[in-house]
Amino acid sequence: MMAPNYQSITISDVDDDDAPLAMVSGKDETKNPHPEDHLAPPFDSDERPSSLLVGTFNLIATVVGGGVLSLPIVFQKCGIVFATAAMALSACTTYLSLVMLCYSSRRAGGSSYGEVMRSAFGERAEELVAWLLFVFLLFVIVGYMVLIRDIWTPLALLVLPSANEDYVLLGIV
Repeated sequence: MMAPNYQSITISDVDDDDAPLAMVSGKDETKNPHPEDHLAPPFDSDERPSSLLVGTFNLIATVVGGGVLSLPIVFQKCGIVFATAAMALSACTTYLSLVMLCYSSRRAGGSSYGEVMRSAFGERAEELVAWLLFVFLLFVIVGYMVLIRDIWTPLALLVLPSANEDYVLLGIV
């Protein structure tokens, strides 16, 4: 099966009801060279490499991570109005940044943050992104380790009253 030629699709050729939400850019405003920029093919397309089960588990793992576990204390400290407004703003900016990241990735032909940065800003930017991701992920791992230690230490103390927090974490790791 051959991939469709997106270069030959013009705005006038596409039915408005089925038109992708892609941006028209470039010098020729009548052509849309990348209609897949807004996450096409559709959800139920056979061209998608993932499945509903894999996607569901990935979303659950992401949502149940640090985000949901820290929401009660955020609402307690900030108040319901400010926390709700901050969550709505965060959701909008996350959506927009993901759309821009997908758009940039497809335009640059990169499949990672580093490749997109290299095509836009050069090799030094790719190295910078690699270091930033390393530091970010290091802090995320430390945060999860503290969370795991704080959750499991009281349970370990029920079984072994002389258990040390650090040894509980070491045992889990």
